[in-house]
Amino acid sequence: INLVGNCMFCLLENPTIAHQRCRDVRVSIIQVLGVLNSKYNYSLSCRLKIVQELKLFEHLISPLAEAVEMFVVEFNCRSMVLEVVREITRLDTRELNRDTSGTRSFSQFLIELAERLPESMKPCISLLLLHLDGESYMLRKSILFVLAEMVSRIYSAENLDDGAKESRDQYLECLQDHIHDVNAHVRSGVLQAWNRLCKDKNIPLNRQYDVLKLVVGRLQDKSTNVRKQAIQLLTSLLQFNPFNATLP
Repeated sequence: INLVGNCMFCLLENPTIAHQRCRDVRVSIIQVLGVLNSKYNYSLSCRLKIVQELKLFEHLISPLAEAVEMFVVEFNCRSMVLEVVREITRLDTRELNRDTSGTRSFSQFLIELAERLPESMKPCISLLLLHLDGESYMLRKSILFVLAEMVSRIYSAENLDDGAKESRDQYLECLQDHIHDVNAHVRSGVLQAWNRLCKDKNIPLNRQYDVLKLVVGRLQDKSTNVRKQAIQLLTSLLQFNPFNATLP
């Protein structure tokens, strides 16, 4: 079983596998891995290989996110997302801070998983939140994007129950806190995330004024990028203001 699985991952290592013209081959490889997971108990080896491949091959970010999605949707491997995320969060934070290319791959992979499988990412949030105070700014930034994605995709309805509202507010609180992150890349990224939430009308009314005050403070930021994102967010907050129609 491991031999077949390793052969499939070796085929994925070819950089052209991510191209659109190779989609049929890519899907066939993923389907073989899906059968190994669902019928031959290959899940442990598979998730370890996914993390290892992500660290070594940047072109595999989207193909492996696609693979995990197929494992969950087509092969009923419902715990695969949690298991893969757990393996990523177990990595030494000092190593993540050193290994820029690997950390970038993990970060983009987490965001893509949240976009593809937001419901399956819900149990993973507690693991990810532990890394919001970690050294790796790329990982912090990706986790904040994941939180914003969860708010947009899962917690945007008006009739949320109390538990869902509590989760939403916790995620938004994290996004607010990191508007003052020590790293300019994270500050810029979190303002981008707020901008998207604003345009999708997913910022609760009772939180908009607090966000506005924080964003105004970022207009004095030492980073040009952060100031630019702050201006764009302020523009969106004015443009999508729910009381816009009543303003003179």
